[in-house]
Amino acid sequence: MGAKRSTSSPTYIYKNSKKKINRPQHPVGKQPYLSEPVAFKNEQVEGVNLAGTLSLPEGTGPFPAAILISGSGPSDRDESFMGHKPFAVIADYLTRHGIAVLRYDDRGVAKSSGDHHLATSLDFSSDANAAFTYLSNHKNIDANAIGMIGHSEGGLIAPLAFDTNKELAFIVLLAGPGVKTIELILAQQKSIATLQGIPENKLKQVQKISRLIMEKVGTSTTKESAIASVSNVLSPKNLAILGTEESQKNDIIRSYTKPWYRYFMTYDPADYFTDKTLPILALNGELDVQVTAKENLTGLREILKGHNDATIKLLPGLNHMFQQAGTGSINEYRQIEQTISPEVLSLVSTWINARF
Repeated sequence: MGAKRSTSSPTYIYKNSKKKINRPQHPVGKQPYLSEPVAFKNEQVEGVNLAGTLSLPEGTGPFPAAILISGSGPSDRDESFMGHKPFAVIADYLTRHGIAVLRYDDRGVAKSSGDHHLATSLDFSSDANAAFTYLSNHKNIDANAIGMIGHSEGGLIAPLAFDTNKELAFIVLLAGPGVKTIELILAQQKSIATLQGIPENKLKQVQKISRLIMEKVGTSTTKESAIASVSNVLSPKNLAILGTEESQKNDIIRSYTKPWYRYFMTYDPADYFTDKTLPILALNGELDVQVTAKENLTGLREILKGHNDATIKLLPGLNHMFQQAGTGSINEYRQIEQTISPEVLSLVSTWINARF
């Protein structure tokens, strides 16, 4: 699929550090495909204009296409994080293998307009569907072969998008949730705490408070009732257990009652994936401490049993970013030179091309 890729690698110097970090998978130089800046509007909401990059394979097409959806927090089109650009690497690989890729800056990030901090996962799903609409009208794209690849929260956003867009041709979940978000967060807390050596009795106390807060937030019908509920849970005794000062209480309440968090606490993947014909590929790293593989893949296997075309894979030795890792700790992400395992890139590319 085109010329052999250059083996030269860019380096990055981090602020206040003289250490150079190699990122050998980042595409550099002239590529054997077309990449062009694009812009499209979310017609469902005023003031959200999205900017991105469309990569088109060599040839005339029409090509199958993948829309990349980032995880939690404001992300640019490359999902830049800790010196890595995983979406740039995924786009490069897939485009070289005959699959067009659209990646875009989240609303309110970089060149995209809108307010990211007031948006929920449901809002982000409408942005993803705006990307779908743009691609479906592109002369070089096969409108019957457009799917979404969601990483982390992106694996929650993609099924939300499909809920209102049955023309979606496939979904790839890269560490996508397979359990209710309350259970996801508690498993995440436990996994990270275990790596940090936090005593089990301490963790149980913290998780009891965390569960109560999340349940209150998820069942609150208004922001005011959510604020009142969280405030009641954060008693002086519970703040002491959490190791939090009273002066920080209002900041914690604000973070737990933002629109995004309140919606996030209501998500149950069992409410989605009801269409048994939608092709789904779900991958999870064995060492993932953010979307833990055991709980989430077990959940997805239950949800997708009886599905016509669902592939679920546990990938040994990989972390949440799908890097070959040592422990899976978040602190490793920046230290690891690999941006994403070649095995993952090959799996996704082969799976899509086998169907389209």
